[in-house]
Amino acid sequence: MADIINYIDKLPGHPTKHWVKRDVKSIKKIIIHQTASKAYPYGPKDVENINKYFITPGNHISETGCPHFCYHYAVDDDGKIYVCNDLTDITWHAKGFNTVSLGIAVIGSFDGPTFVGKDHNPTDKQITSLIEFLDGFILNPFGLYNLQKSDVYLHSNLDKINKQSCPGFKISEIVEKWRTS
Repeated sequence: MADIINYIDKLPGHPTKHWVKRDVKSIKKIIIHQTASKAYPYGPKDVENINKYFITPGNHISETGCPHFCYHYAVDDDGKIYVCNDLTDITWHAKGFNTVSLGIAVIGSFDGPTFVGKDHNPTDKQITSLIEFLDGFILNPFGLYNLQKSDVYLHSNLDKINKQSCPGFKISEIVEKWRTS
């Protein structure tokens, strides 16, 4: 299993905004994204840079800035998984689905139908960690989430017009194959 690093308190938040909270039992979906970030190699510094982008006014989600990193988890190119928000936080990663989902971002800029990514494909370590992590949620021995493979979505599944390239061809192919296995 990949290294899982709690990064919640290492990332500064917006000075005045905070996530609305929820009961974890309201989580009905896992949504997979790519960050479309340009830095390489990836890792803690990139998570910090992406967080800075989100909390700064004028990002693509909020004119006034977001409360914090907009996904619950991030997967770097070495397969490390960063916990960036509590599962009780309603983050802003998939419009219309935030209250009932958790977001996982694979760090990188990957090819998709409407986007040519800098990195083209995620690393093998990213893919392995993502799938193992998804298995951990689905096969959760404590039964907290009651999620099935069919509850895992690509961002492009939920917004076919604006997010066609999220999370990219390779991740889409691997996750769709995993969902049907």
